[in-house]
Amino acid sequence: MRRTKKKFIEYNGGRVEITRRTMKNMILRVGPGGLLKVSCPFQVPDKAVLTFIDSRKSWIDGQDIPDPEPDFRDGTTIPYFGEKLYLNAVPGCGASVRDDCSLRVYVKNPADPSQIEKKAKDYLREELKTYIELRLPLWEERVGESCSEWNVREMRARWGSCHTDKQKLLFSLKLTAYPRICTDLVIVHELAHLVEANHSPRFYDVMDRAMPGWRTTNQLLK
Repeated sequence: MRRTKKKFIEYNGGRVEITRRTMKNMILRVGPGGLLKVSCPFQVPDKAVLTFIDSRKSWIDGQDIPDPEPDFRDGTTIPYFGEKLYLNAVPGCGASVRDDCSLRVYVKNPADPSQIEKKAKDYLREELKTYIELRLPLWEERVGESCSEWNVREMRARWGSCHTDKQKLLFSLKLTAYPRICTDLVIVHELAHLVEANHSPRFYDVMDRAMPGWRTTNQLLK
């Protein structure tokens, strides 16, 4: 019994990933790097898929394009606060070391991307924590609220979150891919939720007072 069938077709100079399966309707998503992904019933021809995509152009144009996931292999680059770092995987153990343009990570097997990824993300997490620890008191004073605790996690759909009942803030590890001012913005955003839980006019008043010009920085995260 057929379950799924995947193929790629050309569209407007790019590619579309089509996954056919047992279903009733077509579903369109925008994947990392802007790759269009369509799920559809087995009997739907490619031409109908392209017509469906054409009908959703306005929706596509309004979507935030997810960033491609970094490639954690020796010799590749990873984003680092708006810049790039070359990964240099070295056999051994010890703390990762960064110079101007590279990150040296010590792993048991330099040919294993999963080991490199873990060490690189551990380093990025500590870098982000150090920056947040430095900047958080400043923004707490400007917003007029303080959190009881905070942490950094891998979050796919959000830059941060605020648990108002516990006054706990969470920050996305993906912030390490953007200029540090973006981390400042997310800190202010989540602290503002301690003042106003919803995105009400009062919430934006807090944002404007604490960080004038935050809307310009917000464009970097689009």
